[in-house]
Amino acid sequence: MNSSAKTYEPVHGFDISFLPKLHSTKANDGRRSLLHFIAQAIEDKHRDLLSFSDE
Repeated sequence: MNSSAKTYEPVHGFDISFLPKLHSTKANDGRRSLLHFIAQAIEDKHRDLLSFSDE
């Protein structure tokens, strides 16, 4: 992948095996999860990312 790229810039990524744990990692109040926090942060700061499923 990206083998034809003429410039070699670092590629950032993450291991997706932790994604199921986002829902079970709770905040101090026990009501919100890390998944809720991430979704709210995306909605507040990177609204354009909310349409990724349309692509």
